[in-house]
Amino acid sequence: MDDGAIARFNRAKRIKILKGKRSANEGYKKSLLPATLNETTIARKKTKVVHNPGAQATNSVMTTGEQLMKP
Repeated sequence: MDDGAIARFNRAKRIKILKGKRSANEGYKKSLLPATLNETTIARKKTKVVHNPGAQATNSVMTTGEQLMKP
């Protein structure tokens, strides 16, 4: 591969990482695009559900902003 081809390859790889198209830990935190299906499932697995039968149904996935806004 000449230098131009290597540069093109690296640029494509960098764009993929920035767009979050590669693995979840590599790029999707930087991504402003909607996550792909695989990343959504990974994010779903990482969320912790509190098993508390007495609580209301507030155990849904909350962002930190929503947690702060709760009274």
